[in-house]
Order: sequence, then C-alpha cells, then structure tokens
Amino acid sequence: MPRINLLPWRAARRKELQQEFLIRFAFCLFVAAGVIGGVHSYFEGEISHQNTLNALLEKEIRETKQKIDQVEILKKQIKSLRARMDIVQRLQIDRPDMVRLFDELPRLLPDGIYLTNLKQKDRSLIIEGIAQSNAQVATFLSKISSSKWITDPNLDVIQTISQDREPVSKFTIRAHQSHADDSKKGAK
Repeated sequence: MPRINLLPWRAARRKELQQEFLIRFAFCLFVAAGVIGGVHSYFEGEISHQNTLNALLEKEIRETKQKIDQVEILKKQIKSLRARMDIVQRLQIDRPDMVRLFDELPRLLPDGIYLTNLKQKDRSLIIEGIAQSNAQVATFLSKISSSKWITDPNLDVIQTISQDREPVSKFTIRAHQSHADDSKKGAK
C-alpha cells in the first residue's frame, strides 16, 4: 500500500482552522465592541438627555422660587396696606369722637380748674390738672360721671401743692372715652 503523508494536509487544515477561528474571533470582538459602543452611546445619550431635563427643571425651580418670593413680598405689602387702611378707617371713625371730647371737656370744667395734660391711648384718657380746692375736683368728677362722651372716671391722685404761695390741688383722673357707636356694638 502506498503511503500517503497527511501531515502537510493536516498542517494546512490546522492553519485554515486557525485563520477561520481568528476571523470569527475578530468578528465577535468587532460585534461585541459595536454592541458595547452602542449600549455606551445609548446610555450617554440618556444621561445627557436627563442632565438637560435636570438643568431645565432647576431653571424652572429657580424661577418659581423667585415668583414665590415676589408673592411673599406682595403679601407683606398687602398686609401693610390693609393695616394702613384700617388705621385710616379707624381715624375716620374716631375723628368725630375727638371733636366731641374737646367740645365736652370745657363744658365739664368748673371755674377754678385748669387742665395741664390730657393723654389718650385707645379709648383711655388720663386727665391731669390743677384746682383751687378739692371740692372743685369732686364737682368735675360728678360732671364727668353725667357725661355721655366720657365714662368711668376714677380719681387716681390728688395732692396739695403750693403754687405762687397758695395751696392748690394737683389731680390725675383716669376715664374712658365712649364712642357714638358703643350702643350699637353692645346690641350686636
């Protein structure tokens, strides 16, 4: 039988298989690199898109915060304006009461009494003055009690002092100023 040497054919076949393996391996590496590159590109695009959305949202949040701050400033201004309007309205309502008070006080003062100070806080009055005698102060208190514009008189202090070498009575009376609408408020 003839002898056939198959070694060169096996070597050629091995070389051919190695080349085929290397080609397939390179193709697989190329496909894997393509897939990895595609996935990487996809996720980079998604991250870039999300970063763009985040930047847009942050911009909108800043603008909204500015608008909220402006609204808060406007609310404070509105509150301040309402307080001013309330004060003006209260002054408008109380204006006739002040006129009545200054009209009523001289009518209530007996001869010999001089007022030195008149303080008003809300509806409370502090009346300070000088009288020639304690009897005049008592008369003044009784006249205040009968007044419809000044109520609840209380004699706080009365003391005898010397003025121009004559004894006089220095007094302080606390009272309340009534309001023309007090009777209406009580009915409500």
